[in-house]
Amino acid sequence: MFKAYPKRVLWLAALAFIAIILISFFKAALELEDAEQAYYSQWWRLGYDDQPPLYTWLQIIMTKVFGVSRFALAGQRAIFFASTLLLMYRFAHQMLNDKKLAEISVWSMALIIVFIDFNFRRLSHTSMMCALVLATLVITDRLLHSENLKNYILLGITLGLGMLTKYNFAIFITSLLVAALLTRKTRLIVFNPKIIISLVLCMILFAPHGYWLLSEQAYIIEIQNQVNDKANITEKDSMLIVPQLWEMTKRLLIFWAPLLTVLFLGYLSKHITFKNVAKKDWFFYLLWVQVIFLTILFAALKVENIEERWLLPLMLPFVVFIIRYIDIASIETLSRIGFIVFLTAIGIQTIRTPIEKMLSISSAVHYSFDPIVNVLETKPKAKQWVLPDVTSAGGVYFIRPHREVISMDDFTLPEESIDSSNAIFIFKTKNNKLQNTVLFDSIIDFGDDHEDYFFYMTKNAQ
Repeated sequence: MFKAYPKRVLWLAALAFIAIILISFFKAALELEDAEQAYYSQWWRLGYDDQPPLYTWLQIIMTKVFGVSRFALAGQRAIFFASTLLLMYRFAHQMLNDKKLAEISVWSMALIIVFIDFNFRRLSHTSMMCALVLATLVITDRLLHSENLKNYILLGITLGLGMLTKYNFAIFITSLLVAALLTRKTRLIVFNPKIIISLVLCMILFAPHGYWLLSEQAYIIEIQNQVNDKANITEKDSMLIVPQLWEMTKRLLIFWAPLLTVLFLGYLSKHITFKNVAKKDWFFYLLWVQVIFLTILFAALKVENIEERWLLPLMLPFVVFIIRYIDIASIETLSRIGFIVFLTAIGIQTIRTPIEKMLSISSAVHYSFDPIVNVLETKPKAKQWVLPDVTSAGGVYFIRPHREVISMDDFTLPEESIDSSNAIFIFKTKNNKLQNTVLFDSIIDFGDDHEDYFFYMTKNAQ
């Protein structure tokens, strides 16, 4: 299976996999998204938090096999990061028909800050979506050469899995469909009767979660609230597209700035020349359809804050788009340099956490939840530990996975799950209104955010 990949690409994927796992052992506490996954891995559900359930389902399998461990949590992220590197090479090789240019496409991802920083160290669902977007593009290009049943089946599976990974995968599907309709070759793929198989498979995979989602109106409202908070969606009446257009342009410039700067310097030094590729294929249209669609969507929703990591899965494939517009004077030399740059980026990310700790640079991962667990265990009769948020609940559950840990902000948790007659409740403010409880301890000024934790127990937990 790996024979088609150059050794350097395979080595990079393997080293990245090892480094992601290694980094997790340098941290006293879990990263935010790892803590969330540790918490949600307690139960099989059709929905978790504000994301579809596939990543958590896979995480549950990982924790069943390897236990609730750093290896299980970081290892799953490492699998998808390494898969993204391999899929980028596969897609670039198919589109560029050149092994060295495909390698350079992989190395170029090190110049996308949000990819090598956020995606390498902490992202979960986004990391999985990066891999599935590239897998979908690989299959789409394969369909251009062979409209066989196998490729349509694979297309349906990737689309279904993508929709179970992140809801904004629907943006990618919509953009891909519109782009496909703009060229003759891809229109033939869309209007081939076999596309029905792809659609049916996609719907079958998404159907259980989709049905549950539509039947849980309160859950949909909570998702909307989460999106409003993250995107800083306003209630202004103005529908002017200018603010969103500016925000989108700014974020795209930040996203691509390091890579474009390196290419410009290469051009000035005459190691790189730009060529005019008069090839307006489906991939060309996909880029512009996505940018236009996102800008209109952000304007319609009145989004005032756009994060680069939201754009990552949709923009990452266009490294290949940029590479196909350049000629390289010494491609082997540049490939070696690019490989070294990526290895250096991985090395920096690996040693970053211990260096931050040595230099006393504040970070949430430097604060273990052991002090909270120590207080909780002073009351062994309590059947449940109820914490204020998913992050703290996940951090506590990671330390004591034999206990059932509940989060108060888990809006997918069934109401009957909390045993209010025999539990310890932790609040971040004093004088809670919960009846039949008594304050028995507190931790003041805890962690990177200097939060206060107040411990209340019910009578049966005493």
